[in-house]
Parts: sequence; C-alpha cells; structure tokens
Amino acid sequence: MAAGKTQRVAVEDLQFIAELGHGSCGHVSKMQYNDNVMAVKAMPRSTNPVENNRIIMDLRILSRAYDCPHIVHSFGYIITENEVMICMEAMATCLDLLLKRTGNAPIPEPIVGKMSVSVVRALHYLKENHVS
Repeated sequence: MAAGKTQRVAVEDLQFIAELGHGSCGHVSKMQYNDNVMAVKAMPRSTNPVENNRIIMDLRILSRAYDCPHIVHSFGYIITENEVMICMEAMATCLDLLLKRTGNAPIPEPIVGKMSVSVVRALHYLKENHVS
C-alpha cells in the first residue's frame, strides 16, 4: 500500500495467515491484503473509558510516529461493530520467537546492543516529538 494513499478496506478483504500473539488488549494476526502482508492488532470495542483510551493512544502513537524507522509503521485501521483493528508493518520476528528458535540460548551481546539502541531511539523520538 502506498504511503499517504487512502483506501477503503473491509475486514473481508483481509486474508488470515497466522495468529501472532494475544494479550489483555486483544490479539495480533498475520494477514494479507492484495500483495501486502501485515500484522493486524484487533482490540475489542468497549464501553470502558480506560480501554477506549488505550485504543485511542495506540492509534495516535502509530499515526504520529510514521517517520520513525524504529517504530513499526501503520497502514491504517478498520473499525467494525465489535473491534478496532490496526493494520501495521509485520516484523520478521519478535524476541519471544527468537528465544524459542534458539532454545532459549543467550542472545549475542552485539544483537542485544542493537536492539537496545533501537528501543532507546524509538523512545527518544516519541519524547522529542511529544507523541503520547
């Protein structure tokens, strides 16, 4: 999907590939739209103001951090009667899967260093750009 281009996409347009994870805020699936593979975070809509604020914060951060190379990029969102779905860049892997694949072997220090620098740069970007 081209940056800055608006498209109307329905849930039915997304093809499920795999479940990536789940937590207290919802679940994340690997999905495909045309030739684009993405991660889709689905969070249930709620009448609870705290949960709604968390969803709004996720949307706000991803939409305002579009030019930071250390934060996954958002393609947009889909709001249904029951869920808010954020469509975003799919990462090659995550730390949890990396640890499982290596049998919980220690991650080499240079890799941990690069990951740490990336996290700090993302947090610095959010702070400097008043993204919250």
